[in-house]
Amino acid sequence: MFELLLGIFVILVCISCEGFFSGTETAMVSVDRARMKAVAEQGSKKAALIDAVLQAPEKFFSTTLLGTNISAVLSNAIATFLVIQYLGEQYAYITILIMTPLILIFGEIVPKTVYRYHAEHMTPHLIYPLKAMSVIFYPFVVVLAWLTQLFLKLFGMGSARFRPHATREDLENYLDMWNIDSRLRTAEKKIVERIFDFSETDVEDIMVPLVNIEALEIQDSIDEAVSLAQKTGYSRIPVYSEEAYNIIGIVHAFDLLTAEQKTQTLKDVMRPAPYVPNTAPIDELLKQLRTEGNSIAVVVNEYGGTVGIVTIEDILEEVVGEIYDEYDKEERLVVKIGKNKYLVNGRMEIDELNDHLTLQLPKDDYETVAGFLLKHMERIPSVGESFQFANLKFVVREADRRSIKEVSITISDESEKTENKTD
Repeated sequence: MFELLLGIFVILVCISCEGFFSGTETAMVSVDRARMKAVAEQGSKKAALIDAVLQAPEKFFSTTLLGTNISAVLSNAIATFLVIQYLGEQYAYITILIMTPLILIFGEIVPKTVYRYHAEHMTPHLIYPLKAMSVIFYPFVVVLAWLTQLFLKLFGMGSARFRPHATREDLENYLDMWNIDSRLRTAEKKIVERIFDFSETDVEDIMVPLVNIEALEIQDSIDEAVSLAQKTGYSRIPVYSEEAYNIIGIVHAFDLLTAEQKTQTLKDVMRPAPYVPNTAPIDELLKQLRTEGNSIAVVVNEYGGTVGIVTIEDILEEVVGEIYDEYDKEERLVVKIGKNKYLVNGRMEIDELNDHLTLQLPKDDYETVAGFLLKHMERIPSVGESFQFANLKFVVREADRRSIKEVSITISDESEKTENKTD
């Protein structure tokens, strides 16, 4: 009787060991490699060991496969011995009927499912037992690893290295765990975050709106064009015919300087304007501009009317932030003018304002502070009008009949204000 109980106990231990090896293999393959690497950089020895193990997967797989197979073979052998010993050789088939479902369920399916679901939590606790088993199986592991490398070389695959598919979510998690310890690293993190959004950004999100464009009328003289170029510092200026939305070309400052002012007109020095739809992704636009050798494009809507312009500089600024050259006057979009009171440019983006003042203004079908106010006030307000949103009071400081230029924002300490109110 003791022999039977001992045999059953050993079988259960073998099935448990098989579950450990098969589950550990699944957990190691499923673990977030980027997260483990980030934790390792923060000083975690377990995470560093996991990363090191995944650098040489042939040894890791050899250990788990050896453990799984030895456990399965041993449990089946003991079960067969017990059946023959107590029931007779003619009942040996019972071993298959009993052991197959036990091994499949408790040695493979259940542990693999559980370990995969809890891979992040369990892997740090599994790495040391796995390392210990690799030491015990070391002679066999070395041979199997060598054979694996040999076959890989025969098939032209070289050294096996674990290269998991990193999703955007994986990279964002890695960034969240990045130990930000300086302004430089914060800037680097911001650039990477912007790169994630780069391909999802449309031209209309970064273009200079038509209302803000400095342009020339086709009938203007070369002298007037030179004067505008000197005033604005722009090296390329759009040229329109009759109406501003009908941009027909681009004039380059260099062409203006070399033009014969008495005999040539804008039409003589003007270059064709490349057009791009406002819904085009900016990564595709960048490819187009580089291929065609252009640095500026006219943005048009579905009806063919001009809605703005976009330059390569606008595209680059979407990644690295605002770029100023020697001709640009740096425009401060937000200025503190009192306790919890700020003067804000209407063209400042909502995301940038939220980051700068630690706010949570919502985004909708608008991008800027002016757009936010127009959306919620449902009209173009006059100078002096105010608008209450949660604990924020907006007061229009500068505006015209078409747009909001500048507003002041006062942040109240009474955070319980949640209703919007217009004065």
